[in-house]
Amino acid sequence: MSLEASVQDLLIGVRAIVFDLDGTLLDSTGAWDIVNRSSFLSRGMEYPSDFMSKISGKTAMDAAAFCIKEYNFDDITPAELADKWKTIYMELFRTQVPYTPGAIEFARAAKSRGILLAIGTACPHDAINAFFSERPHDRALFDAIISCDDVSASKPDPAIFLECFKRLGVNASEALIFEDSVHGLEAARRSGARAVAMLTGPHPPTDRPDLSTHVASTFAELLCFDQ
Repeated sequence: MSLEASVQDLLIGVRAIVFDLDGTLLDSTGAWDIVNRSSFLSRGMEYPSDFMSKISGKTAMDAAAFCIKEYNFDDITPAELADKWKTIYMELFRTQVPYTPGAIEFARAAKSRGILLAIGTACPHDAINAFFSERPHDRALFDAIISCDDVSASKPDPAIFLECFKRLGVNASEALIFEDSVHGLEAARRSGARAVAMLTGPHPPTDRPDLSTHVASTFAELLCFDQ
């Protein structure tokens, strides 16, 4: 298995690839939907259909604070709500969350070309650790994993990506970022790197073609299967 020809052209001059996690590398939308929905259902409230888009890119604590303020959850603190979410998502990430189609195969193919790999995500480290606890060989592919836990600002601030570049020892011009959300693509542009818009998440950034140099429906279409 190798990289499709147009992607090989895209990777000319690229020393590092940075992947977003939720919705890009991982098909984790369903897991977060279960986590978020639980807070509303336990209060007899209807789950807002736009909730996921409103908290996209936020840390768990920021999302909890937003939820409490926006929907009048006056019986809980942000820390308590974030902790309740953690109890649910840790098990889901360990046992139920899969890769998006072709994602890990693409990462392996890129690694085989000598490209440095990183994950830059708003997902907390404990969820990341839960996912990779059953996949240690996959985790070893990544030279850096930067979470919202490691920086002071969430996407669309570019802090997560800038920290990835720092850890990898590359310039922004040498990096390519894969993202599935407008906030993530905005962060990528502000970091100075090029970006590929992935249509793998719940809110594909189809209305912002200016934010990416390439668009892909899945990682599988970026691969070719050697005969």
